Amino acid sequence: MNETFEDIINNKIKQYHDELKSVNILIAGKTGVGKSTLINSLFEGDYAETGVGKPVTEHLVEITKNNISIYDSRGIVLQNYENVFEEIKSFVEERKNNNSESIDIAWVCIVEGSSRVEEAEIQLVDIIAELGIPVIIILTKALFDQGLKDEIKELCPKAKDIIRVHAKRIELDDGYVVEPTGLNTLTEITYNNLSDIKKNTFISEQYVNEDIKNEKAKSIIEENLKICEEGKINNEETLINIITNITGLLGFNFKFDLIFEVLKNIQKTDINLNDTSCIEQLTVKEIELICNEYLKSIENYKRKNKANPNLFKVKESKSTPLLYSSEESSESEHSSNEDIPKKTKKSHIMKWLTLFMPSSKVHNLFSLRTKINNNSEIILPKEPAQRKRKESKILKVFQKKQQ
Repeated sequence: MNETFEDIINNKIKQYHDELKSVNILIAGKTGVGKSTLINSLFEGDYAETGVGKPVTEHLVEITKNNISIYDSRGIVLQNYENVFEEIKSFVEERKNNNSESIDIAWVCIVEGSSRVEEAEIQLVDIIAELGIPVIIILTKALFDQGLKDEIKELCPKAKDIIRVHAKRIELDDGYVVEPTGLNTLTEITYNNLSDIKKNTFISEQYVNEDIKNEKAKSIIEENLKICEEGKINNEETLINIITNITGLLGFNFKFDLIFEVLKNIQKTDINLNDTSCIEQLTVKEIELICNEYLKSIENYKRKNKANPNLFKVKESKSTPLLYSSEESSESEHSSNEDIPKKTKKSHIMKWLTLFMPSSKVHNLFSLRTKINNNSEIILPKEPAQRKRKESKILKVFQKKQQ
């Protein structure tokens, strides 16, 4: 019994995933920097739950899902970091000559709220970079730029890039939202620093940057059509190759009815894809049209079904973190914090500070005010007695939030 077009595509997609090369990522940083949140945001779901993973050394745990393996340092304690670093170095060197097990990239996580970069963190970047591994420094929980990125750039010249990331969408009690930022940039920089044979794997497995997936899908269409025009592959192979690769790349479950809808939309319902002779009668332009329309159909289908976590994860906002509600922001696409009334700014800056500033770095009101720089004067009254009462109230709320 001959295979149907749908059977061929499904078998090819399975083969596509089987042939993907595993991407191995080393992630390191002090306890509490937000590594698990970062991993779960990029690769969808409870990828890195506490306690999950296979110990591979005393301080490294392997977490594998599909074709991504994360090697997590599980929190570097500064008191014994030299032993941990020696272990990481040995681990990387042992796998260096095995392409399937070698570390492809390293993410070193540092909390942006830190007052300074620890010497141990600088050494870690240097050690990994000297082993020939591309290192990306990720400033986690990045909500308030205090110039740490510029400082790290000088201290860690061997890092490939430094990216500010706020990985988790947070909704405050009264509905105010801080959206994720930096994840798209992280996926793009990571992709650019991977070897060619690992890039497709990373694109397929990450769930935040749909743009990079779609750009790659379009290049697949162009490359296959060019080969077809040169006569190196026939129409049937071209169509199957393109549909297989873009379906696999986008992490989509193939649906034959989408192809049928495409043929209907371009008025080619007379084409029977199970009949090779019908496919061979298509022109290259018609194949291009079918494939581009199929790509659009997947995008539309995913948008309509975005509530299904197995199909699609909503992209992060490309805007900077909001200090005001989405309702307020929708009034003007180009509004900025400068356009918000002072009363509104007071409310939201206060909420933001009390929730997100690291308590270990705020010992008194002076350091709290230092953290907010030019915005400090709009929070505290000028009249001394009122100011003192307000100071006391702010610190109490702040300390309570941090408990």
